[in-house]
Formats: sequence, C-alpha cells, structure tokens
Amino acid sequence: MTRPVLSLRLDDADLRVERDSVRRVNTQIRRALEARFDLAPEPDLVVAGALQVPEPDAPPHLFVPHGAVADPGHWLRHFSRLRSCDAVIATSDSCVAIHHALTEDDRYGVIRIPLGVDTERFRPDEAARARTRTALGVGDAPLLLWTAGCAPEKNLANALQLLEGIARALPGVRMAILADDDARRPPMLDVARASGVAERLIWHSPVDPEALNDLYAAADALVHLTLMWKENFGLTLAEAQAAGLPVFASAWGGLPSTVCAPERVVLADTWVVREGRRVQWQALVPPCVARLSQPHTPRIVPEEIRARLGLGRFAHDLERAVEAALARSKTASREPITLSAAGRETVLRFASEAARHPGRDTAELCRGANARTLEHPQALIHAHMASRAEPPTGSHASLQEPLGFEGEAIRGLTPAWTPDLDALSEPSRRALRWLREPRGRDEVEAQLSRETRSALQEAGLMGWGPAPSTSNQNV
Repeated sequence: MTRPVLSLRLDDADLRVERDSVRRVNTQIRRALEARFDLAPEPDLVVAGALQVPEPDAPPHLFVPHGAVADPGHWLRHFSRLRSCDAVIATSDSCVAIHHALTEDDRYGVIRIPLGVDTERFRPDEAARARTRTALGVGDAPLLLWTAGCAPEKNLANALQLLEGIARALPGVRMAILADDDARRPPMLDVARASGVAERLIWHSPVDPEALNDLYAAADALVHLTLMWKENFGLTLAEAQAAGLPVFASAWGGLPSTVCAPERVVLADTWVVREGRRVQWQALVPPCVARLSQPHTPRIVPEEIRARLGLGRFAHDLERAVEAALARSKTASREPITLSAAGRETVLRFASEAARHPGRDTAELCRGANARTLEHPQALIHAHMASRAEPPTGSHASLQEPLGFEGEAIRGLTPAWTPDLDALSEPSRRALRWLREPRGRDEVEAQLSRETRSALQEAGLMGWGPAPSTSNQNV
C-alpha cells in the first residue's frame, strides 16, 4: 500500500515571540511529517503556530502554542480560537497543567509531545573539543558556556555572579558567551566589571547549529539561568544533553520536563517574587565547582537517552498527534481515510457532527487561576511554572496572595509579567488599586466596567469571570 497523501501548511505569521526557536520547531515538525507522509498541494492538515479561527469546512488544525500559551492573559484572550483547533500540542507537563487549570473544556485535546533534537548533529565529539578549545585559547582551563545572549529575560547578570562565585574556588575558570554585539551588551559588561569577571569572558558571535556542537564539545558545562517563566521547553538543554554536556539551569516552566540525563543536569529553584522573578543561582556554585574540578573524560551518551532526545521519537509522537487531529475533525464532508505509516494502518472515520464553535461565548468554559475566580493568576504561575521548592520568606517572598498595587509599585511588576502594564489606562490602574484586596464576583461585576475587566483579563492581572449582569461602571 502506498503512503497516504497528507499536505502540510505551517502558519506562524502572527507569532511574535522567540522567533529563532519557532523556526527551529517548525523545521522539526516539517521534517517529521515529510518523513512519514507525502505532501500534496492542497492542505489536509494545518500545523499552526499562530492562533486562528478555522472556517467550518477547513482542514484539521494542530496547534503548537510555544511559550505564549503559558501567559494566562494571552491564553484566555484567544481561548475561542484555541478551542476551534482539532488538537493542541503541549511540549511539557507545565503547559498541560496550565490548560487544565484555565479551562473546563478539553474537547480539543491536549497532547504532550516533548520536542526532539538532531542527535546526529548534537553528539559528543572529542576531536571538536580539542580543536575548538585551541581556537578559543582556553587550554585546560574550566570553561562554562552561555548561549542565550544578553536579553534581560535570559538573565546573563546572574550567570556572571555565578561565575564570580566559582572563580573563588577555581581561579582559572572562563566563560564563553554567544551574543550579538548590540546595545544590550554594555550593561552586561558593567555587571562583569562589578563582579570582577570581565577578563574571564570570551565573547563569541552566535553560530549555526553545526558550529554550536563544537562549542558544546569544548565546554565543561552549560549555564542557562533564564528568567522566562513562560519557558515551555528547553531546546538548548536538550541539545546539550545529546552532546553529553553537563547543564546548570533554572527550573522555570517546562525546563524540568526536558531533563533526560539527571546525573548531568542541576536545576536552580525559581520563584515569582514581589520585585519580579528570582533564580536561586547561589545554590549552583557548589555543584558547579565540583563538576568543573573533575578531570575531563570522553563523554558517552547512552542510546536510550539519545532515543528520548531524538527527532525519531518526536516524529513518532507527532504522527500520533496528526492521527488524533484528523480523528477529532468533525467535518461532515470528509470520507474515511487510511493512514499507513511505520508498518501499520489506521482507518479514521469522521463523524458528521460539527464541533467547531469559534463564535460561542466561552465564559462558562473558563475558570480562574484557582478557587477564588478573580484572584491574581500569579498563583497559577507559581504552581505550574516555578519550581516546587518552598519559597523564601520576608518582604520579597513568593507571591502566594494577590498583589497590592500601591502607587508606582505597578511599574515594578513590568519585568515579572508584561511590558503592556505601563500602557494600562487610568481606569485600569484605579481598578488594580481597588483590587489589592480579594473581592467577590458580584462586587467586581458591580464596580468594574466590562472594558476595564477585559483589559485586566487580557493583561493576565485578573482571572476570567462571566459577562457582567449590570451596567454599573463606577470604576
């Protein structure tokens, strides 16, 4: 039997976050599908990185939400579009938890598929190690690698402080930093000088994947202390593990789900705190020193680890997701089709009942971040995106209670949530000050206009509530 004809369209035109990662993910999806299905001109399946509302007779939609879905405001704002898809791919346990915490409607199906990496490209390479270390001029010195650039949310500042702590025990330690030479580098140079590690840094322009494995081979450990609480998967962590490189990283979001070689990965606790976000980088100093003090031995990555990290496993799981998306499609005009892949056949029959209702009011299908419907969704982020450790105590403790918005304190939240906070209208700011204490649903509906409530919901500052039953607009 010939392979089924399945055409693919990748649609990420509206996705504006993590462009490099999105391109890498879309390339993985395309290659995985092309390896298992013939592609035809007319689309039978749309793999969408952009949230969109398919037409009633559109082909099945398989949605890959990336990190944006972890933002409660973003998720709720596009929920009616999201539920019009036939299946959703979540790359980590934290993303699945976010879905289930924010909605009671699971008819579109959330499928957890960790991404894969090219284990033929990312692998131990002793020859590349010797060659690259010579080119970097590091000799036998312990070498840390940073690949995340100088963007504030990637948290190079804490990595430089970590380097300072390691240098007290290992005076010869160096750090190679992949970063563009742009306006974000000078502030990091100031941090490096203040920490006394500026002379230990090796600045390197970003490289293509082929050269990246050479740097993985040359380094003794990867440092990845991101502050991005919306990290739903760590491709860099997966690549490093495939190359046999030890990793020291923050435990945000889906990063723990990326760990396949726990003996080579140490994660730092993370919390959402009143001044923003915190990574307990200090706790990484002892294990970093211990790891870097060991003499180098040729790296070996067990085959079972390579299989878990590889594109073959990802492609197999994606094939199942395609079948699920096709099976969930309720388009009446479709005839039964047979999929033949990996030596097996699957007959999919489509029901005549239409399942997509993108115009339907979704208020009754959503719920707030926790039991108190209108409580600040920071509790959801703390529960599913930060680490499981007990938070620190004191004035900067983890945000277990709704935030208080006193005067300019709202500006202090900008790094922790979204830059759109500074663009909130004055009515929304007044509402936030009023919401510093928990309020009942009826009270909120009576005091806040529909427009104000929508603005707060879209900013992720208030849980989802039903449409107001009163026109009272005092605030």
